Amino acid sequence: YQAGLSTTSAVISSAHVTGPSASFAVHGGSRAFVRACFEAGLIVFPGGSHGERVRIAPPLTVEDEVLDTACEIMVRATMALTASC
Repeated sequence: YQAGLSTTSAVISSAHVTGPSASFAVHGGSRAFVRACFEAGLIVFPGGSHGERVRIAPPLTVEDEVLDTACEIMVRATMALTASC
């Protein structure tokens, strides 16, 4: 998934980490990003007062492989959003 990380800056910005959860802004709104992640098997939450943010909250005891898979899914969702713009 590291090859897709350069693409994420065009879509994702303004990351905030609070305890075990994180949120970030998705340019153009979070709806398409949340849907793409859900369809790939990852649950992320829309947020922000105007639906512009995405919140992730992994369990405190999560294996590295599971986090890697989640990152891969989010990068693929980001790349799909970039391709559709």
